[in-house]
Amino acid sequence: MSATSSTAAMIIKKRTKRKRKTKILSAQTCETTTTPADEQQRSCSKNDSCNNKVFSVDRYDETIEIVASAKLKQFCDRTQHEIAVLRTYDVVTSGSKQKLVKTLQSTNGLILQYYVAIDEIYEVIKEAHEATGYRGLKNTRIELNKK
Repeated sequence: MSATSSTAAMIIKKRTKRKRKTKILSAQTCETTTTPADEQQRSCSKNDSCNNKVFSVDRYDETIEIVASAKLKQFCDRTQHEIAVLRTYDVVTSGSKQKLVKTLQSTNGLILQYYVAIDEIYEVIKEAHEATGYRGLKNTRIELNKK
């Protein structure tokens, strides 16, 4: 096979349960490049799911707005989505900043589990790691559970 024919077409083999398929694609379709912005947009579109615990900054702010506006409405005026969000989350104001929390019941009483946006996760983990005196993962997790 010559070099020109190998660049003209790429052969991609896909395995399936029943038989092996071979698909030939032109080199033009394979040369599409993705920019980091495209990859970030794709990862953000995956984050739109309601059951995803990782919050983008936009989704975090949107959830806080939904909870705050739903609290102001009467029960009969709330949508199903607002009712479901209110069952799960609550908003706590500390200083001038609103934080998204989840209330958990335990034998010791009520526990507030704080949520942060993906951009703030590194700083929170770093502060907890420094607070433990760099003792490791187990102690850092214990410190994070206290917050």
